[in-house]
Amino acid sequence: MTSVFFSPKDTKENIEKWISIFPDVKINVITLVSDREYVSTFYTIGGSNEDYLMGIKPTKKFIEINVMSMYKIERGKICEEWISTDVFDNVLKQVTKSDKSAYKLSTSNY
Repeated sequence: MTSVFFSPKDTKENIEKWISIFPDVKINVITLVSDREYVSTFYTIGGSNEDYLMGIKPTKKFIEINVMSMYKIERGKICEEWISTDVFDNVLKQVTKSDKSAYKLSTSNY
């Protein structure tokens, strides 16, 4: 799993990027837990690969990833976001249909 922190601006840009790659994106929220300051979710995102993904040509294949997110809420708005996802291990295998190391696949394009 890969974990990263996103600002609200980063989050908006990431959503726009994923919609361009997967225009038929579907999100399935499996679990959502919250308190006064934090919201945590576990969900899947799936869609047809219609644009370049980490240097790999579009495949038109439906792929799906698992995501765990935690959001910090201030004054009713998301002010911080942490995400853990299987994008490298799972998505690259689905797109390339390869059992090669996802790390090797993702770094070979640089």
